[in-house]
Amino acid sequence: MAELNASEGPEPEVSAELLAMSEFDPQALSHVVSGAEFEHRRLSGGGSRIDLLQCCLPHSVLNRGVYAPAVLVTGTFAKEAITIGTMLQQQDSTILNGSTVQMGTVQIYTEGSEMCYRAWPNATWLAFVISREQLHDYCAQHLDYVPSVPTSGVVSINPQDRRSGDRLLAALRDLDGSLRSLSRLPNAARVGESIEHDLLARIAGFLGRRPHVQASGDRRRVRLCGQILRDTIALVERNPTEMLDLHSMSKATGLSPRTLQRTFQAEYGLSPQGWLRVERLNRVRADLLDPGQERSVTQTATRWGFFHLGRFSQYYRQLFGERPSATSARRAATHSTRTFEFSLSRSSNGGRADLS
Repeated sequence: MAELNASEGPEPEVSAELLAMSEFDPQALSHVVSGAEFEHRRLSGGGSRIDLLQCCLPHSVLNRGVYAPAVLVTGTFAKEAITIGTMLQQQDSTILNGSTVQMGTVQIYTEGSEMCYRAWPNATWLAFVISREQLHDYCAQHLDYVPSVPTSGVVSINPQDRRSGDRLLAALRDLDGSLRSLSRLPNAARVGESIEHDLLARIAGFLGRRPHVQASGDRRRVRLCGQILRDTIALVERNPTEMLDLHSMSKATGLSPRTLQRTFQAEYGLSPQGWLRVERLNRVRADLLDPGQERSVTQTATRWGFFHLGRFSQYYRQLFGERPSATSARRAATHSTRTFEFSLSRSSNGGRADLS
């Protein structure tokens, strides 16, 4: 296994790429965090622009996203690495697996952990992905102890006090600015290695603190919310043209109407009926962007249960910031938005992270 020692072997290669999206394209956002598999849904509120920074460091990957729109993101993190995340900016507290995320809190996402993330408009997140072995090796080589690393689920760690949390956020925001020009620096490899060491030192310091703060019932809530989503999505797919109501959702999920209302409001800031509309509108957009689909806007809208076309167009424009006809017009054009996939393979590059 490669060691985190700058004096041994050739200088590691680093790279940084920026991607600005002017419209919401969930397919392009599937792998915004290294190794993760995410499904994005647009929610009401905010603009449409999304800015991504994806940086490959010597033994890890750093991802950062600025989301102007409100979003709901579900999925799993990398199965062969640990992901450490935090919010750099947010106007309202993000909801993560049923719990609010305060500024300065660090989340440890263990291998393959599940996430249900609801961000309000204008949120900025940062995620640092590294294998458990590399994190252990760094601590063994550079610290006088190896901190305990969670082995399952999602663990939140609070700063010791507000001042230390503010210092961490200030350092990470400065880092964000430096990474934008990393690839253009003549000594990018050395700078990248220095950035990685600094991040690892801060992370190791957080891991050494006690107590770890973890929401009670966190895993149960994730499973419950995930099952509710799957049940309601299946309901929409089975009955795409039916006017579904709260009773239909209650029957499909096996939960009382009151429990459904409480869960949807807490997790997504929406009523169950509002969720159904958002889900159907996101389905319409996916079809309108799919080059393999040849349906007109009207055919697509009615396929997903929108029969009042004037009202549908209004809902669509409010959610996505453009008319459905504008989305459809881009379908025939070349799909220029690329997706980024990072891997942490160490089989062919001496332990360095790959950008593929």
